[in-house]
Amino acid sequence: MNESPLVSVIIPLYNGSQFIEETLDSALAQDYAPFEIIVVDDGSTDDGADIVKKYPAPVRYLYRENQGNAAARNYGIRKGQGEFIALLDQDDLWEKHKIKTHVNYMLKNPEIYFTIAHFKYFLSPGVERPAWLRENLIKNQHADYSPSSLVARKGIFDAVGYFNREFKTGSDSDWFFRARDMNIPMAVINEVLLYRRVHNSNQSIHVSQAHTEMLKLIRESIHRKKYNEKHGRTQ
Repeated sequence: MNESPLVSVIIPLYNGSQFIEETLDSALAQDYAPFEIIVVDDGSTDDGADIVKKYPAPVRYLYRENQGNAAARNYGIRKGQGEFIALLDQDDLWEKHKIKTHVNYMLKNPEIYFTIAHFKYFLSPGVERPAWLRENLIKNQHADYSPSSLVARKGIFDAVGYFNREFKTGSDSDWFFRARDMNIPMAVINEVLLYRRVHNSNQSIHVSQAHTEMLKLIRESIHRKKYNEKHGRTQ
């Protein structure tokens, strides 16, 4: 494997003009090379496209009719040319050494197929701390099982599959459940490399839908485990 393999950074965009410039700047500030950034516009109706199109290479802008976050991520992953895939949400920020830290770890540990890191929350300017964001949550760092934290070998998506478009809010959780149920070797980097933005828009998630999807993916995970045990596919 190349000592400095190409990394494809995939950013789904949907009406994220308020944040996409800061997010792109944090991705472009990476102290690793080479990398490409693929922004997949999922049918936005704001001026986010105009902002992205102002950026030269390595930023690429792709447009698709609105099909949801999971579909946008999948499209970007398939279009990526890198040996590694790094995902980033349109409103989150990276430390400048995030890609380098993940890639170096996996180059030194070839048995590891994907890595996540720790994150901290931050409040978008002018946003009051919501009730769910308790003091300890915003002060402390946390292991992050979310797309913005994930850096993976591209081949893992052939093994685990892509993000399930059936889930509107839980496609990322479903992917991590499937990887775990397949006993895919992974690692958690115990360092804050990601900052997850709290803003008014991401506080409006449909709680009932999220709970329903979580229950469904947990049931599916239990069924997979039972199937694997029955067929001797556990480690």
